[in-house]
Amino acid sequence: MPYLRCNVCDHEAYERSVLAIGSECGECEEGELIETDEDREEVGTPTATAAAKDPGPRLALPRAAARDLLAARGIAAPPIPVKRLAESMGLAIVDRKNLGSLSGRLVDTRIEIAPCSANRRRFVIAHELGHHFLHKPHGSGSHVEAEVNAFAGELLVPGPMLAAAARDTSDLSSLAQRFRVSSQVLEIAARVHHLGERIG
Repeated sequence: MPYLRCNVCDHEAYERSVLAIGSECGECEEGELIETDEDREEVGTPTATAAAKDPGPRLALPRAAARDLLAARGIAAPPIPVKRLAESMGLAIVDRKNLGSLSGRLVDTRIEIAPCSANRRRFVIAHELGHHFLHKPHGSGSHVEAEVNAFAGELLVPGPMLAAAARDTSDLSSLAQRFRVSSQVLEIAARVHHLGERIG
């Protein structure tokens, strides 16, 4: 029975079928369920051996890379034009109906996207742009997915822009609309940037 975790909100679940791997998270509807380390105790926590071998994802660098990319392109206010940004880097956005349980994938210089909501589509583009920009291919492990999601989250909701916007309003829903992301993505960004107490 695979042990799965959402690569955006860290929601955890046991699934009876390996077919659930890569499917959309039912909790936040932004992330995908990825298989975690196989060395797990029954209660679902990593064993001491696995923790010692596994340093975990490095998330500060991909977040900094996302901010650097925005600065280099002169993007200073939300919403981030993520589709235009991807296309300016030579990536074509292609709609696909036959991706199975995947929301999107990077194939050469194409970002292929399954039918989804507008906010989800923006996140998928940012995620696949992260794979391209960070030179982190698919299938490299859950740490890479966590790093790419950190890049995507920071690209769509950069910390400095969120802090500035939070001076105008503390309403989570209004801020999510301003950045054109889901409330869950905005909430994660607020937590990452220690703005959770100011946004609600």
